[in-house]
Amino acid sequence: MQGESVALAFLNLHGYHILAKRYRTPYGEIDIIARYETMIVCVEVKTRSTLNASLHAIQVRQQERIMNAYLHFIQSFPDYANDAVRFDVIVCAPNSKPLHIKNAFEANHD
Repeated sequence: MQGESVALAFLNLHGYHILAKRYRTPYGEIDIIARYETMIVCVEVKTRSTLNASLHAIQVRQQERIMNAYLHFIQSFPDYANDAVRFDVIVCAPNSKPLHIKNAFEANHD
């Protein structure tokens, strides 16, 4: 996927250490899991014809799947359990620089 390749390069250039790509679980998938300083960053990558269209492409149900996949990741890799977590979105569109939205949504604490 071209958007994910762009996002990976972008994150690498900005000091993120990639832990996993397309991390799939029975509960959902996370496009990219990275570590930045002492924080785990789960990144959803959206590629559409325009950046604006990409911004509106992630719905609440998908956010929940990403959060559930993160919980699976932490259970599988408990060394990261004490790290803070952030959920980011990187939106990509042809002929545009990627837009990195940090803390695009927050985990539910129900």
